[in-house]
Amino acid sequence: MGAPLDLLYLMRNKERFFIQALQELSNDMHLEMKVTFGGWIISLTNKDGLTKRILGYTFPINDAATSGIFKDKAALSALLAEEHIPHVHHELLLSPEHTWFLGKDGNKSTLDNFTNKHPFPLVLKPNAGTSGDDIYLVHKQWELEHTLLQLFHTTRAVAICPFEQIDFEYRVIVLRGQVLLVFGKQAPRDGWQHNLSKGGTTFDITDEKVIAELHDLAVSAMTTVGAYLGAVDIVHTPDGLKIIEINGGISLEKVSHLLHDGALRCTAVYRSIIKDLFT
Repeated sequence: MGAPLDLLYLMRNKERFFIQALQELSNDMHLEMKVTFGGWIISLTNKDGLTKRILGYTFPINDAATSGIFKDKAALSALLAEEHIPHVHHELLLSPEHTWFLGKDGNKSTLDNFTNKHPFPLVLKPNAGTSGDDIYLVHKQWELEHTLLQLFHTTRAVAICPFEQIDFEYRVIVLRGQVLLVFGKQAPRDGWQHNLSKGGTTFDITDEKVIAELHDLAVSAMTTVGAYLGAVDIVHTPDGLKIIEINGGISLEKVSHLLHDGALRCTAVYRSIIKDLFT
């Protein structure tokens, strides 16, 4: 008989690159590392007894409100629009069970205004979704309504955005205005999503002009949100570079294997973050 599923999960969780990198850094930086809840909570304690806890891939650097904005695609879009930061427009749609927040008109005016501004095809996704899961491309009104009904079975808040012709997607990891790592993501041949979890691949960026543009846009977005640490996703479109989302968790599992010298470079990212934690 094989191991129970929960035991297999805990075993695999402890084998993550993230855990291994933090253990290596803890040894090197004279920190005590404690792993709890199958590796999903990591406690780091320095020689003075100061403890910092990491949940998942989220370090305790940003405040709670900022972390909440990162998880709310429509809220982030509204903030970026307010400061005229180029971004992919996301609008909030609420489940009929919660549309009393919006009044008797519900989602109708929001949808009408959005579809008048952005023609089909459109993209629907959970407003707080991650990893490219449950993202749908819709081409007609009936398809939009049908997909919304499907999504509202599992989430109360959906984000709608235009379908952008994306040549490449970039990820820029920023810590207090400094870029720690930047790389490109390419969608698989048979897909349109650039998420690494959906088969996307990575590539290094060598054009210094592009790197400088990505740096400036990512730092501007982080400053607008009031964030200190984040992984900024930027898409290259016919209209130029645009922010599509910012992630509060710094997950580099796949990147550590796909990039040239990925393990060394990703470990260096975590070293900078941990050093900041105890500074």
